[in-house]
Amino acid sequence: MKSKKNVLIFCVFILMFIFISGLKSQTIHFCESKSTDGVPVGENTKFKYDAYKDNVIYILVNFPAAYGCNQIKFRREKLGEPGPVSWVDIDPSATWVCFEMDMPQWGDYTLSVIGCNDETIGKGTVTMVYKQ
Repeated sequence: MKSKKNVLIFCVFILMFIFISGLKSQTIHFCESKSTDGVPVGENTKFKYDAYKDNVIYILVNFPAAYGCNQIKFRREKLGEPGPVSWVDIDPSATWVCFEMDMPQWGDYTLSVIGCNDETIGKGTVTMVYKQ
């Protein structure tokens, strides 16, 4: 009886391992330039802030398969300050999306990607360094 229980537990662990190893997730990149083919261009987490220019970074999201929804959201939060949520309409069959995020001042930001069910599907931190 004990050996059947051990075999059952072993099988459950094997199935969990197979399931978890088969999971794929999206990747998020913060870039200096806009991607035209889903490949990151100038990926970084530190960007120069110039008070005399428009300061934007690009958030590139690659999905393991078709996204499946027609909208994706992006949130910018400066440390201690809630930020705006922007959204983009996309083709549900898209496997990547690139969003231009305005960065209004220097400092540290948390940038989040929010899926169509309002779940956070990824986030990261970037720093806008004041250019002198």
